Amino acid sequence: MCKKRKDKRWKIPDIVIENNIIKIFIENKINVRYKLKISQSRIYPQELLKSKKMIKLIYLIPKGYKDIETIEKLKQRYDFILLVYWEELIKKLEEYNKNKCSEILTESIILFNKILGAIPKINFTMEDLLFMNNIENFRNEINTMGKELELFSNVIWKLKENLNLKYKQKEPEICCEDDQFGYSFYQGQAYIGYSFGWLDSEKAEEREYVFNLSFYKDIVNDKIKSFSKYPYILDEDYYFFKLPTNIFSNSEREQLLLNYCEDIFKEVIVLS
Repeated sequence: MCKKRKDKRWKIPDIVIENNIIKIFIENKINVRYKLKISQSRIYPQELLKSKKMIKLIYLIPKGYKDIETIEKLKQRYDFILLVYWEELIKKLEEYNKNKCSEILTESIILFNKILGAIPKINFTMEDLLFMNNIENFRNEINTMGKELELFSNVIWKLKENLNLKYKQKEPEICCEDDQFGYSFYQGQAYIGYSFGWLDSEKAEEREYVFNLSFYKDIVNDKIKSFSKYPYILDEDYYFFKLPTNIFSNSEREQLLLNYCEDIFKEVIVLS
């Protein structure tokens, strides 16, 4: 139960710079563990070679990047490939902005350092993870951040107890496909967790539905449009209710998440 991402072999790089003279692709990696995909190591150079303009492919990576060998081989094969380290770029930016003349640049440097681990003992927020801009990175970071699935499972069972919900014998069922990270429950008609397909939406407000509680439309109260106080989107056969991101990092988030989900159930679901 999720908003599906389109599966395309060719995906545009993180940054494209192009005018009448030049065409530049910039591929950014933040976490040292994540390897280049086929599109990033093979298709990007091929696409650039089709252009009659001056071309450049830049890989922006952190020091200690595990797939550095792939980039080095690409550099030997193509003379238009450039390797840039985040740490060196940040140092240059800090020198340029030493008088803190740009507030935006100052905040960007702080965030870059935070993501790269230069500032210790910082927990990532949902906004930080979305800034990482890569679905694989996003999913893997969630996996390493803690007991997300345990959190969702605890909430689901407490919902059953508090609201006397009917579950199938095997519920909750884990959903960790390409577009999902969470659990389906309530006889397979409800889902709690992450739906990464929303990151493909052109509307910024819809991208906020990555963290959601969703329901099959047939079990939702018909009067929802007239009285629901919770933001939602009807996408094909499912209603998606966005869950607040501040819950993500709060030390009491299990109880907060339970309260929020329980309120949504009471308001929009026809409980039998």
